[in-house]
Amino acid sequence: MAKNETSAPIISVITPCYNLEKYIAATIKSVQAQTMPAWEMIIIDDCSSDDTIKIARRYAKDDPRISVITLDENSGSSRARNEGLKRAKGRYITFIDGDDMIKPFKFETQINFMQRNGYAITYTNYRRITPDETTTGILIRNPWKIDYKHMLKHSAMGTLTPIYDREVIGERFFDESLPARMDYFFWLNVLRDGHIAYRFDRDMARYRRGHASLSSNINWGRKIMWDIYRNRLDLNYFQAVWYYVHYICHALKKRRAY
Repeated sequence: MAKNETSAPIISVITPCYNLEKYIAATIKSVQAQTMPAWEMIIIDDCSSDDTIKIARRYAKDDPRISVITLDENSGSSRARNEGLKRAKGRYITFIDGDDMIKPFKFETQINFMQRNGYAITYTNYRRITPDETTTGILIRNPWKIDYKHMLKHSAMGTLTPIYDREVIGERFFDESLPARMDYFFWLNVLRDGHIAYRFDRDMARYRRGHASLSSNINWGRKIMWDIYRNRLDLNYFQAVWYYVHYICHALKKRRAY
């Protein structure tokens, strides 16, 4: 057997997907193209009604590093990610949704960067692409480091580019009761424990835009943000207003940049 089929994975890739038959193959291929072969990819299908699961299983049949889980009912991305996290074997964790892609050197260079500097969480630059990949957006380059107070004002990290060291961060799970902004709340809870995330200053990913989702509905998202500040983080009213205004301003600026 090939070396990458027998060695334990260094990094676990958690990939939730729902009705992404047009894109899941490209996502899988971008992981298979990694220069660091010691990875596992856990694909969690959230009861797709198209051929997403069939395509994923075809790749899993030919590559033992890929496993496919099918949820018993449509439950949303938080549960899908949590099911993947429960099965992950790698020291490092990353999330790549079933319609996004990464560059071939991402795992190798980003993890080397983390190990050289002793960083527990890092993220990279990325660009947005249209669903048909005909248009690529400008480089999205977030601040060089993000702590808890910064994150309260700016959803800078997302889920596509970060990698974290589970031995340092510990076991973490997504809040399945949130209908949106789950990734934001996930990282807030991590950073609230005193961890700091650092930027690996390379263009390493492609985020496919254009799909309708709860998280893309800005009005609905604003309501969720207020709930997070006041009820889940227990900020007082004036603190919540301060961070809420900053968050909305950053969000609008970020949308214009795309």
